[in-house]
Amino acid sequence: YMYLNFLPYEEADVNEELAAMLEYVGEDRPPSWTANSWAAGLLFEQVVEGIVAASGPNGLTRAAVLEGLAATTQFDANGWYGTIDYTVPGEGDCYVVLQVQGGEFVRVHPEERGTVACEPEALVEVEIDAAAEFAG
Repeated sequence: YMYLNFLPYEEADVNEELAAMLEYVGEDRPPSWTANSWAAGLLFEQVVEGIVAASGPNGLTRAAVLEGLAATTQFDANGWYGTIDYTVPGEGDCYVVLQVQGGEFVRVHPEERGTVACEPEALVEVEIDAAAEFAG
């Protein structure tokens, strides 16, 4: 099993942003970090556009960008990711689960293509004794 916090690349036909990323990156199956890099650019764009809309282009400062990022409550990379609220610390609660079946990744949850499950009740907090991990 494998989880993603975004739609699998194989579902580019149901999401324009994912399709654009694959087109402009120029690979059929780029590494997963490519998705997070693309999404980070979209988040930056969203924050900058919000600052300019509220304060004009001269309101665009490093401090304003950092404040805008920390205040972002609705980001989904144009439907490619589940909605992320950056005002809440920790991991997000949106995901897709894939399973390797016959040598291929197959979506198992949620079942419907183009969807991401956002389930706060699915999050589990785990405490790890880091010292014990290295002692063992």
